[in-house]
Order: sequence, then C-alpha cells, then structure tokens
Amino acid sequence: MNLPKVPKFSELSRRERLLAFGSLLVISGVLLDRVVLGPWGRHTHHVRQEIERLESALRQESDLLRREPEIRAEATLYQEYLRADDAPAPDIAAVLREIEGLGAQSGITLGEVKPLEGVRKEAYQEYVVDIQYRGSLEQWIHFLYLLDQSTSLFEVDRATIARADADPSQVEGMLRVSSKVMHAAKEPGAPIG
Repeated sequence: MNLPKVPKFSELSRRERLLAFGSLLVISGVLLDRVVLGPWGRHTHHVRQEIERLESALRQESDLLRREPEIRAEATLYQEYLRADDAPAPDIAAVLREIEGLGAQSGITLGEVKPLEGVRKEAYQEYVVDIQYRGSLEQWIHFLYLLDQSTSLFEVDRATIARADADPSQVEGMLRVSSKVMHAAKEPGAPIG
C-alpha cells in the first residue's frame, strides 16, 4: 500500500496553509487541554474544596474555643456524676444500698431487690436491678423522684403498678432500674472526682 505524498508547506495554496495552521492550532489546543489544563483544573478544584473544608473546620473549632469558659463552667456542674479513672467505682452492693436507702427515705416497702447482669463500656459501667415494691401512690411517686434525682444516674427502664389486693389504698408492682456509673477521661489541668 502506497501512502499519498504529503506536499511541502511552501507548495500549499494560501487556503490550504490556513487550514493546516488552523488544524495544528486545534490539535495543539486539545493536547494542551488534555495534558496540562485539565489536570491543573482538577487539582485546583480539589485544592479549593480542601481549603473550604479546612476553613469550615477552623470556624467550628474557633466557636468551641470562644465557648471554652462556658463549656468548662457547665462541666463543673456535672463533676459529681463523674469519677476519675483511679477513683474506686461503686459496685453492685453500693447501688443496692442506695436503692434501699431511697426506699426507706420515701417510705415505700421494698420486697425482693434482684441485681441483673449489667453492661461494662469504656465510658461507663451499667448496673441493672429489679425491685418489687409496695406502698401508697404518694410514696411510689416520691421513690421515683428520689431515683431521678440521685447522682447514681438511675433510669427506670420498666415499671408495673397495680392496686394491692389486700389493701386498695396501696399499690404494688415491679421496677427495672439501671444505673450508669460514668468514668471521666483524665484531662491534664482539669481534676475530676
């Protein structure tokens, strides 16, 4: 197969020279776009997005730094709920003693108080207790209030209440209560516990 002979540039007519020069410019432009301008534009777009992300993170961090005194003041309100990692955590016996104390304080009669298996997480230890009770409605409400106000972070997970068969002025039932003992991470310069 014979290839046609390409004429020399000087042998081309003026119109053919302009077409060849225009084609050369278009091909050069496409190559420049594919090899240099396209990758540079994508890189610039990526850098712009990263700068916007970092500026947004900086604004959020600046907001937190401005609020640091407020956050520290709020954290001190919760110090009684936190224990340092080296502080002895209460065991289930301490939780049971507190529940019995709250029951006595409210005047409610506690029946069987049965500890269940709790959960140990990195940030807290959870204790779960089933409590059978009997007392007046006012005593029951007072007992729930005392549980809610305790620094042991008691939470009533399940409750049953019914009128007592023997005395209609009394209520009886069962409560499932959980207590989460939180462990605070040690922070230099901020004593906890």
